[in-house]
Amino acid sequence: MIERQYFLFALEKRTFGVPISDIVKVVSIERIYRIPLLSAFFWGFIIHEKRPVPYLNLKKRLSMNGQDSSKIGVLVRVGSETIGFSIDGSYEVVQLEREPEAIPMEFKGVMKNFFRARGTHNNRNFIILNMHALAPAS
Repeated sequence: MIERQYFLFALEKRTFGVPISDIVKVVSIERIYRIPLLSAFFWGFIIHEKRPVPYLNLKKRLSMNGQDSSKIGVLVRVGSETIGFSIDGSYEVVQLEREPEAIPMEFKGVMKNFFRARGTHNNRNFIILNMHALAPAS
């Protein structure tokens, strides 16, 4: 089921969304514990409520070129796990008036797996992410 309430955030000049039901918390990132030999998009861990949380460089995972120096992190629930990623700063929660649209057929391969749907809010388009596909394999 595709929901209608989303957490929208900016990466580069694009807007992405995650169902609000998957959001655990928006946090200030003070330290990332880096672990060598991980995938380029998997930075390491942060500590949240005295527990390690895997932390992704979502820009790298989505093959975006910009630097990721944000200190704002989003913790999301993926299955029974929590993972984190940084955003460029601006975010909001929106209620959509109509159902999001399916990803067009011209999207192919890995990128199609990362995107669940696309939505529109206040004449602004956004992509709804598939966090299960974006998360590192356990």
